[in-house]
Amino acid sequence: MLRFALAGLAVIGTIHAGTLRKIWDFEAGAPGVYALGFSPDGKHIAAVVGPAWDKQFVLVLDAADPGANTMRFEINPMGLGGISWSPSSQQIMIGSTRLRLQDGKTCSVQDGAGLPSFVGEDRLVAQAIRPVGPLTTRIREGHSFLIFFDSDCHSAGSWDLPVEQSLLAISADRGLLFVLRDTRSTVVDASSGIVLHQLPTLGSVRVSDSGKAICGVVVRLPWEMNVSCLDVDTGNPLATTRQFKYLGLSTASHARRLVLSEYGRIPDFIEFGWALGGLKRRIVWDFGTKQEVVSWSPKSQKVPVPFRPLESQSQPYAFDISPDGEYIVEGGAGTISLYRIEP
Repeated sequence: MLRFALAGLAVIGTIHAGTLRKIWDFEAGAPGVYALGFSPDGKHIAAVVGPAWDKQFVLVLDAADPGANTMRFEINPMGLGGISWSPSSQQIMIGSTRLRLQDGKTCSVQDGAGLPSFVGEDRLVAQAIRPVGPLTTRIREGHSFLIFFDSDCHSAGSWDLPVEQSLLAISADRGLLFVLRDTRSTVVDASSGIVLHQLPTLGSVRVSDSGKAICGVVVRLPWEMNVSCLDVDTGNPLATTRQFKYLGLSTASHARRLVLSEYGRIPDFIEFGWALGGLKRRIVWDFGTKQEVVSWSPKSQKVPVPFRPLESQSQPYAFDISPDGEYIVEGGAGTISLYRIEP
C-alpha cells in the first residue's frame, strides 16, 4: 500500500492493489463494440456494436444473465454520441434516436438538433447551433441553443446561449444543467431556467453521487493535470487526485467513484513539444475515501475508419462503470465482459 500527498493540496490518498474478477463474457455477434452504458438501476447494459461505424445495432443485456435476456434493436446510431438512460432505466437515447424498452418503439429528433441526453424521465436536452420546429429565432454568430424535447422527440422549446456559454454536464437525477458562463460553472434548474448558483470551473465535467457531486479536470501546468470533485450544492472541494500527464474520466452515477483514463505523451517534432500518446491504463478512484482502488491496462480493437471502409484504426475497448461503482463492463473485438471490483 502506497501513501502519497499532493503539494499545496489538503488531500492524502492511498493506492490499493485491487483486482478485477471476471463475472461473464458475452459474444456480441459483431466485431466492433463502440459504446457501453449501465442503466441507472444497474440491471441492464446497453451496447452499440456492429461491423462498421455506419452499420451498427443496439444490444440491451441483462447484467445478471446476458445470455438469457438479450434484447436486440435494429437502429443505426451511425457512431454518433454516447448512451443516455432515463432515470427509470426504461428509455435510452443513443445518438439522435430514443428507444423505449417496454415496447421497442423508437423516435428520432430532427436533423440539426444535436445529440440529446435525458434531463428527466420525459425530458431531453441538447446543445445545437440552431432551434428546430416552429421556432424562428434568428441564428447569430457565436450563439447556440439548448433545445428541449419530450419523450416522443417533439420539440419543447429552447433557450438562447450567448457567446462563450456551453452545456457542460447534466444531472437527470436532480434535473440540473451545468452551463459554462463567464468562466464559471453555473448550476441551472432545467425546468424553470433559474440559475441556482455558480461553482469553480472544471474541464470535462462529469456528474456523480446521484447529482450531489461533480468531478472534472484541473490543468496545473502543460501536461500536468488532476481531477477534482466538488459538492454541487455548496461548491466545497471533496477530493483531488494526484497529478497525471493527461486524463479522461467517467463517473459512477450513484456512488463516489470514477474511472480515470491515463494517457501517455509522445514527442512532437513538428511543434517541438509533446503530443497525446496512447492510453496507458484505467484507474478506479474513490473520492469518498480518496483511494485508488484498482487499475488495469485496457486492450485495443481494430475498427473501420469513418468514410474509409478499407482502412482501420486501433482504439481502446469501450467501457463503463456501474452506478454503484462496484462493476466494470468492457467490450471490444466482438466480446463484452463484466468484472467485479475486489479489494
